[in-house]
Parts: sequence; structure tokens; C-alpha cells
Amino acid sequence: MKKIIYIIMSMVLLASCSTMKKLAEPSNTSAYRKPIRELRVSGGRVSVDNGTSSSSEVSMSELARAGRKLGFDVELSDNCRLMTEAATWIGVPYRSGGMDRSGVDCSGLVYCLYGSVYGQRFERCSSYDMFHKYCTPVNASQLKQGDLVFFTTDNSGGRIGHSGIYLKNGKFIHASSSKGVIISNLNEQYWSKHWFAGGKVR
Repeated sequence: MKKIIYIIMSMVLLASCSTMKKLAEPSNTSAYRKPIRELRVSGGRVSVDNGTSSSSEVSMSELARAGRKLGFDVELSDNCRLMTEAATWIGVPYRSGGMDRSGVDCSGLVYCLYGSVYGQRFERCSSYDMFHKYCTPVNASQLKQGDLVFFTTDNSGGRIGHSGIYLKNGKFIHASSSKGVIISNLNEQYWSKHWFAGGKVR
């Protein structure tokens, strides 16, 4: 009898471990995601280490709030620091030469946001110079969270005239001259027509 009970308990434990393993597996392993190396929960806050300099402590409510502002779900496997910081810039008005939340242009947004998330400052310069001085070109299909994106404009003569930061699922944040800081999609007709290149900061 004891042997039968032992066998039944062993089967239940094995089944539950198998179920837990399936639940723990990520549902999406796209290239833009960094694996979570360590995840700690304390007092309703989640400390995320995804192997980047952006590892930080965030709350689930902060991630949900960032997702609402950005227009997509922010997951723990995302670069949470990039997403939460990017969300704070949404709606900032456009101002040529601007570099703060009272007004910012496209290269100013990249400069400020990239610096605060990654702690890396490069010279405040045009989008054209940013690409040629600080970036290694990457194709749109190779973009990862935090890579820069560069575009021509209707009056740039085929040269880079606009920039932003790639977030996920084709979405990027940038400062539009007509709408201020917004989220756009690389697949939108205007941006696909004016795509120049992605840029991985060296």
C-alpha cells in the first residue's frame, strides 16, 4: 500500500514540475529580446537583470503605465529601463535644437534618451553625423531594442535627415516636427519610403 501511495505522489510531483517548466518558458524568443538572467520580486517591485547596463528595479504598475503610453505591452524580457524612460518623453513638443522636456528635436531626443538609459554620451550633432560618427549600419530585420533608426526626408536630398530609437515590433520613438515625441511604425508608408538604415552604437 505504501509503495502504491509513493508511486502516485511521485507521478503527481513529476507532472507538476513539467507544467511549471512549460509556464516558465518565454512565449516569444524574438531576436530583439534579451534573456532575463535574474528576476527578484520584493515589496511589489521587480528587479530585472537582463544582461544590459539598463538592468534596474521597476514595479509591474510602472511597466503597465509605460505600455499604455507607448501603445504596446512592455514585458519583463524587454529592456525595461529603455521602455519606462521612453514613455516619459511621449507628448513632449518639438523644438529645433531642443534637448529637454520643454521641447526637443529628433537628434536631441536620441542624445538625451540614449544617454539616460545607457549612460553613454556622444557629441550633440545632427542625425547625419550621429550615424556616420557613432554607428555601425544594420538592416531593419536585424534591429534590436535600443538601436538607432535613420531616415531621409522629403527635403534632405537622399541624405539622412531624421532619427529615432527602435523599441520593438517595428515601433520606434522619435520627435516629429508636427506632433512632438511620438511612437511610429517602420511599416508605415512614409517611414518605409524614407528608410535609410539602422545603426548600432559603437
